[in-house]
Amino acid sequence: MKRIIGLFVVTCVLFSCAEDEPSPSFESFFEEAEIEDFSDQMSDLEHETLALINAFRAEINDCGGEITESTEPLFWHPNLDAAAEAHGQDMFDRNVLSHVGSDGSTLGDRLVVAEYEAIAFGENVAKGPRTPAEVIQAFKDSPAHCSVMASPHFRQVGISKVGDFWVLDFGTLK
Repeated sequence: MKRIIGLFVVTCVLFSCAEDEPSPSFESFFEEAEIEDFSDQMSDLEHETLALINAFRAEINDCGGEITESTEPLFWHPNLDAAAEAHGQDMFDRNVLSHVGSDGSTLGDRLVVAEYEAIAFGENVAKGPRTPAEVIQAFKDSPAHCSVMASPHFRQVGISKVGDFWVLDFGTLK
């Protein structure tokens, strides 16, 4: 993940050297992008989960010793949700918890299929939690999952629960 963001920043710096006008900073790129609101398409479970994620992101958090500042709320996106749903169903069908799909796909591959063109993306998966509160607490308690959920580089999320498998796909559109 850090490599992708780093590559993006290096690429922006390289291209900005050739432009006549100064390019916006990496941080302003995220601030300037308008985020479409698809909340009217969300299920109750997705609304509840997103509210818990955004309450978490609004706080200063300790992700295994890494302190994360409060950051902007996420918005639900149907294409990210489609990728999360497909992966959740795949894990449920195989009864396997993994970031790799049965066809060898990665999150990046699944986002291409879901037609979500991301500049940044991440994924949290879990098996077992029964409620949104339980899964968000499990992710808070895991430093790696906590960091993904708290990342200011993500602006949108897709949320899936299939059986006892959860998938949260995070991203920012190009």
